[in-house]
Amino acid sequence: MKGKKALLAGAILLAVLFFSLTSAQEGRVQQMTGKVSALTLSSKTIVMEIPLGRDSLTVGGEVTDETEISVDGKTATLNDIKVGDRVTVRWIKEEHGHRLLSIVVKSPK
Repeated sequence: MKGKKALLAGAILLAVLFFSLTSAQEGRVQQMTGKVSALTLSSKTIVMEIPLGRDSLTVGGEVTDETEISVDGKTATLNDIKVGDRVTVRWIKEEHGHRLLSIVVKSPK
């Protein structure tokens, strides 16, 4: 019985810690680098795989008119990004989701 209570207390503590860290991040600019795994031009969305050790994290977001896009240092559009491109994305967490601030594509040398 003590083991179950300790496990429950630990789970609650982790949940509280996670949610407090998540809310603390709201409004702060975040950055991730990974490879584009999908693009949908009609809905202006991009999905990318972020390496995390042996695993990866799949993240996606909507590209807005305010999202700055560049390819090799030159201004570009979502049409210029291809699946497989290595990108660095800057984003900010807002009340209703994430807003992409910039997408930077660097071609392999």
